[in-house]
Amino acid sequence: MQVAIMKKYLTKAIKLPNGKRKYIRGKTQEELDKKVDALKREMLLGIDVSDETKFRDYTDQWFKTTRSVGLNTRTVSRLEGLLKNYIYPVIGDMKLRDIRPAHIRAIMSKVSGKCHGLQSTVLSLLTNAFNLAVDDNIILRSPVSPTTKAKGKTEDEAEPLTPEQEEALLSAAQGKPIYSAVFILLHTGLRRGELLGLMWTDIDYEEHVIHVRRHVVPDKSGAPILEAGAKTDAGVRDVPMPDVLAAYLKGMTMQSVYVFPNSKGELYSTSAFSSVWKTLDEHAGFHTHPHQLRHTYATKLFESGLDIKQVQYVMGHADPNITLKTYTHYRDTVRKQSTIQQVREAFV
Repeated sequence: MQVAIMKKYLTKAIKLPNGKRKYIRGKTQEELDKKVDALKREMLLGIDVSDETKFRDYTDQWFKTTRSVGLNTRTVSRLEGLLKNYIYPVIGDMKLRDIRPAHIRAIMSKVSGKCHGLQSTVLSLLTNAFNLAVDDNIILRSPVSPTTKAKGKTEDEAEPLTPEQEEALLSAAQGKPIYSAVFILLHTGLRRGELLGLMWTDIDYEEHVIHVRRHVVPDKSGAPILEAGAKTDAGVRDVPMPDVLAAYLKGMTMQSVYVFPNSKGELYSTSAFSSVWKTLDEHAGFHTHPHQLRHTYATKLFESGLDIKQVQYVMGHADPNITLKTYTHYRDTVRKQSTIQQVREAFV
């Protein structure tokens, strides 16, 4: 018969400012003394050591009253999704005071395979929430280490499609409704939401431009909502329309007020569009995403000799650094290809 050996803990009761007692436990006297000293230090600094607020409750309140104010529906839905899918499963039901750096590392490990943008947003949510908890005197310091950084590739670091891949993608889409989306994206560099919100009245054949004035975002249920403007103020722009695109659009049949509607002639939802695009990938035989076509378009602009400011306007980038990253990636690729060719020629 086995006898369970219970571990004994040393315990000390500390009287709190509210009159209640908080019991501190330690395996050794040294561990107990350290915990007691740390608690007393927090009390002297005005920290409410009796607070038992859970992370989910605290963050939900902060998000509804502060963080989501002024954001569009799509952004709010995306942030709520990140909290629900990546953060709450790890620390949602934990007390703010019990969360440690190891828990933050666990969350970042959970999103390690995601893109840089998603990792950066998750880290920002964590940082802002815990900094606020520090300001509210719930915790002494944030468990988010300053050395914790978002990794992963940014969307604008994606490789542009090769001419062969463009042809393969168009070929895979041939005869399907998605073909018009692929053709338009390759010749305009529009964002997905801008494409889905594009109306025939936005096509200006006289000025040879496409007016970007609205975009589609999902509501909390995923249903498409048409919003005025664009993702950023810089996104409201006039995109030059190549002759080949103008000819293609003139040949299309107008089945709706929208250039790319769903089968009912209504707004295409972003989720439905993603589903159709996934099927397109399967037919093409390689993985792509709509933003990659935008990157391909930007690369062509640089190849044609446009400067960074010109590309920034056409792409609708609010931050010139985004355009610069795309340009740097383009130049690095060109330099690498040139180096390979020169080395080969050196031994001809």
